[in-house]
Amino acid sequence: MSEIEQVIEDYVLGWNSSKPEDRLLLMKKVLAENCLYLDSHLPKPVDNIETHCQLIESFREKFP
Repeated sequence: MSEIEQVIEDYVLGWNSSKPEDRLLLMKKVLAENCLYLDSHLPKPVDNIETHCQLIESFREKFP
């Protein structure tokens, strides 16, 4: 598996993880600490790993 394929796989596993602690570990593997995620549906940019994990958790709660 190439490096980019591993990054994508870990990112998807993070989205699919039901355990917040596992999600955080996976996101720390694939995202920079000061990552920036922009989405026109969000009130402000997501600018760190912890907030990114909160976004995922919020999404998972709305769409189990």
